[in-house]
Amino acid sequence: MSNKRKSFIQKGERDFIDAVVKAVLKNDVSKEHYLVDAKGLMRYASFEVDPLQPIADIKYENGEPAKVVCVFSKELIEDFHFKAGNDDLTKPWIRKGVQFVIEHGKKTAERVYKDMNV
Repeated sequence: MSNKRKSFIQKGERDFIDAVVKAVLKNDVSKEHYLVDAKGLMRYASFEVDPLQPIADIKYENGEPAKVVCVFSKELIEDFHFKAGNDDLTKPWIRKGVQFVIEHGKKTAERVYKDMNV
């Protein structure tokens, strides 16, 4: 038995993972899912897809740009849905894949926003 401790996942990140897993399972591309770093607090946001009004930037109420860590939109949801299959391992595979994308997003966001002095 391993004594490996589970890493802490903030509520916003957990909400993001849960929403994206559901969207991938259903192949629901009606929303775009965003994980945002709000000064160290991970927050989940989703927006209805409107082809006539694409989402340009996510900003806080005060107009300051938000630090986007990860986005799951139509293409990524469809890709995961297609690759996940449909068996007992589908949901865990999707969850693990989403967590991997988040980790990559965190590293990329850290570099990008550091270079932008945000």
